[in-house]
Amino acid sequence: MIGKLYWRWISWRFSAERLMEKCTRGMISATVLQIGSNDGLSGDPLHKLVSQNPHWRAVFVEPIAGIFSRLRKNYGENPRFTFINAAVSETCGMLTLYFIDIPELNRRKIMHPDWIDQLATTDRSSLERCDAGRYKECIQSIDVDCIDGPELLRRAGSRNIDILHIDAEGHDWVILQTVLGAGVTPSIILVEHACLDVEIKSRMEQLLRAHYRVRNLGRDFLCVAKSKAHF
Repeated sequence: MIGKLYWRWISWRFSAERLMEKCTRGMISATVLQIGSNDGLSGDPLHKLVSQNPHWRAVFVEPIAGIFSRLRKNYGENPRFTFINAAVSETCGMLTLYFIDIPELNRRKIMHPDWIDQLATTDRSSLERCDAGRYKECIQSIDVDCIDGPELLRRAGSRNIDILHIDAEGHDWVILQTVLGAGVTPSIILVEHACLDVEIKSRMEQLLRAHYRVRNLGRDFLCVAKSKAHF
C-alpha cells in the first residue's frame, strides 16, 4: 500500500514540477511565496526552479521548528531567500497542528514512507484516516506561531508576489483566502485541494476560475492568470 502511494505521489510531483517549468518559462525575475515549504526538498515542485533562477526571490513559510531548521539548511543562507517560521491563518496567535511522530513510529516498528512527516495538519481526523488508520496511535500535536495576511506580507517584505504555492494538508482554502484577501495577485498559483471536502474544493475552484485558467492535477489546482499565455 505504501509503495503504491509513494509512486503515485512521486508521479504527481514530477507532473507539477514539469508544468511549473512550462508556466514560468521566460520569467527572468520573480518573487515566490511558498506556504507549507516542509524541508524544501522532499517532493517540492519549486525547488529546482528557485535554485536555478538566480534572479528569483523566494519567501518560505514553514511552521514546525524541526522541519524549518532543515529547510534553512537545505537552501542555505542567501539574500534571495526569506524564511518565516509560522503558520498562516485568518488571525495572529497560536494554532494547533497535528503530525505523525516519527520516533514513535520507529519505536513501534511501523513501516512508513520518508515523506510522512510532511503531513502536518489542523485536521486530526485526516491523519487518523491516513493509510487505513495505521498511524493513528502515533499522532501528536504542537502549538505553533500563527500570522495573518498583513503580518505575512510584512515579514515577506513585499506584497508583489508572482508565484504562490500552498501545500497545507487541509488548511489550504483558509490560507488561500487569507493571502488573496491581503491584496496579493499572483500570476501563477499552485494550491493543494486533496484534503478538502467536496464543497470546499468546489468553492476554491469557483474562486480561482474567476481570474485564472485552472488545471486540476489530481491533488492540486495549477492556476495561471488569464492575462498570461495558455498552458
